[in-house]
Amino acid sequence: MKEVGTMSMVQLTILQYLAAFFIYTGLTVVLPAMVIYPKVAHCRAVTRFFVYFTLGNFYLMNLVYVLELLHISCWFTLVLGTVAPVIVTYIKIRSIPARRHFLVSNEQINRVIRGSFGIKNWLRRITKRIAAAIWHGIRFACRSLRKHFLDCIMVAVVLAVVWYAYGWSLTENFGYCASDLPVHTYWINDLGKNQIFAGGVYPFGFHNIVYYIHTVFRIDTYALLRVFWLVQTIWIHLVLMMFLKGVCRSSFLPYAGTILFALVDFNFNSYARYFSSLPQEFGMLFILPAVYFAFAFFRFKKEELKGKRSHPVSKWYLVGFALNFAMTFSVHFYGTIILGFFCVGIACGYVWRFLQPKYFIKVVKTCFLGLLVALLPMVIAYLTGTQLEGSLRWAMSVMAPQEEEAPQEEKQYDENGVPIGAKIVELEDGILAYEDVLDDGTTVYYPLQNQDFSDEEREQMVEEGYSARPDQQEETPVEQTQTFEERLAAFSERVASTLKSAFESVDHAVQICQFTEASRPVRYLIYLCMLALPVIVLLLFVLRRFDEACSLVSVNVSVLVLMVMLAAGELGLPTIMQQSRICIYLNYALPVLWIMTADRIVYVLFGVWRSKWMRHLMNLASFVVAVAACLLMVQMDVMKNVYYEFHPFQTNEAVTCLTNIIHDEEDFSWTIVSAYDEMRMGEDHGYHEELITFLQNMEYTGGTSMVTLPSKNVFFFIEKRPIDYSVPYEGSGQMVSALGAMHELPEGNGFSNYMGESRWILMSRFYEWAKLFQRMHPHEMTVYFENENFICYKLVQNDYHLFNLAIDYGYNMR
Repeated sequence: MKEVGTMSMVQLTILQYLAAFFIYTGLTVVLPAMVIYPKVAHCRAVTRFFVYFTLGNFYLMNLVYVLELLHISCWFTLVLGTVAPVIVTYIKIRSIPARRHFLVSNEQINRVIRGSFGIKNWLRRITKRIAAAIWHGIRFACRSLRKHFLDCIMVAVVLAVVWYAYGWSLTENFGYCASDLPVHTYWINDLGKNQIFAGGVYPFGFHNIVYYIHTVFRIDTYALLRVFWLVQTIWIHLVLMMFLKGVCRSSFLPYAGTILFALVDFNFNSYARYFSSLPQEFGMLFILPAVYFAFAFFRFKKEELKGKRSHPVSKWYLVGFALNFAMTFSVHFYGTIILGFFCVGIACGYVWRFLQPKYFIKVVKTCFLGLLVALLPMVIAYLTGTQLEGSLRWAMSVMAPQEEEAPQEEKQYDENGVPIGAKIVELEDGILAYEDVLDDGTTVYYPLQNQDFSDEEREQMVEEGYSARPDQQEETPVEQTQTFEERLAAFSERVASTLKSAFESVDHAVQICQFTEASRPVRYLIYLCMLALPVIVLLLFVLRRFDEACSLVSVNVSVLVLMVMLAAGELGLPTIMQQSRICIYLNYALPVLWIMTADRIVYVLFGVWRSKWMRHLMNLASFVVAVAACLLMVQMDVMKNVYYEFHPFQTNEAVTCLTNIIHDEEDFSWTIVSAYDEMRMGEDHGYHEELITFLQNMEYTGGTSMVTLPSKNVFFFIEKRPIDYSVPYEGSGQMVSALGAMHELPEGNGFSNYMGESRWILMSRFYEWAKLFQRMHPHEMTVYFENENFICYKLVQNDYHLFNLAIDYGYNMR
């Protein structure tokens, strides 16, 4: 059974993905563009894009926050909270005489009611207006496509490359690919019950977006989370591309940077989480827009201070930065930390402007405002009694500095092996001995080999402890005076040694965490860019292109900070974030460094000349460099193998069966008995009994008490070849068997019962129980689906006379 209704599971998954992608794009880009375009028509296309994207996401997140905290969130309030502001803003921006239009429409309706105006003519007039609006939109789209035809082709190429790199998994793995997705499903489903922060206070920006789409467009949460990972992954690439378009002066290098980001053979850990719908990766969408708005603020603020602009616009770019800063905090705190690293880079790049009060005070106020906006919903929930979520406390513990144990003072010994400073006691026979305490707490005494001490020395050692005799003590070397040149040389040597050691630590961390063994030579591009930075910046300063120089310095410093934090453990610095998380963000920043460096070189050579032909030559050079970079990637064989062995956390068969059950059965007429991941997936349609709970309730009764599931239909999901749920074991890939059923039930907590060998034991016992129960009730319990790896049984029972599922099947834990 690979079909759902009249279509295959692959077709359904692709349709669900397309629906999620166009809905999210429409809400966050198209709808804001339709409303506020006249206000930003004078801006660059990149600026307009980031304005639309920022406003769309920010409004949806906070609309859900407000309605949830008021406990009035539902389909009607969400639609009303979206449509009403859109209509009002649309009328206000375009200065539409709403009152006059309302009176004219009211008069026409009255004429239709009185019969003085035919209803067909009225409908024809309305149809013409709608058709004219649609035709106007089509003409505008065609003009834009014709005007930016080459860019549209390049965007299509980028989308095709991203689909090639990631899209294959959408059609091959139908289930969740991360163990914490059931928890996120649970939190999103509880938003439908107006119970925000069901698991504790946690950044809910991602959950709010998915909940909005789920509620307004009636798409199941589990279906959205199955496909939304590709939506956000594509948008991660699109945001990178648009950022590069905004900060680069050439036309084609931004597309090459996005392609390199998608295809370079980075370490799998740096992009493995892209295959799951997770808040951390969704929060990446708002880092680069914030950086773009920060760059724009410094550029336009400088022009305003010099009197080159009559209308101040820099404050609006600062608002854009604040909104994106707030969204990183509202989605995942790690995104805010990384944005903070970029802010450090920006402060270094624009240092002489940043430290001026006219800049500094505004930036600080903006950051405080963004932090306040992001924290407000969580603070309100916390003050009303909601505790912090567990993983949030864990993240804080990771970021908190660890207390270091006080170093133990190293013991010194004399030539006879006696510890200097050891406690001395005088034994009954007058022999001196030193005291020592063993590891088990036992106190022992060792006589001193030399007993030739005067009475004064004996008394002094008993009071103060053992010390070597003057003739046994080493002579303190006399410190030789050094010249200034010698001290300077020694200091330089120590600095060089420290820098070399630090570089080796950073380079080792980058090699291991960031690149595969085959692609490690690519890392040299990082160092080449940093070595070329002083020359490029000097040339840009000579040419008075200060903003281009400052932005390039900012990116270099940001990447350097990320690399240092990646090697924080080896450098002895506080570990703010796990290496596996930092390398994800460093992976995102490296194409920015490479492409901006290449762009500034091309710009210095060709773009600074005020000649149309030189600009064309710059674009041609950028095209050549872009193509050469892609060809070099292929030639060096540093392209990632997109078809690698992937281990999802669910079987395709389980998701297919669940989807069919939801499609074919009446809501809340069925119960699924399966492992952990399906627990929350069908929450809006039916019930779920966790496998470990079912077996524990049945196992310890020995068939002597009642175990029932109160629904008409019961479905049992059994993996005949259990998957490796995060943790492989020695027998990974083996089939369930009677041998596995002989093992005792696992006694772990949560989904640890389904990891490693425990999953094989559970599925083996479950399969043995199901086979016997089917033989006992062959007509009521039938095979719903079966292949070589998976089997699903369906039990049909009388609602008023339920089956007792507790039987003695030979393996009960008596």
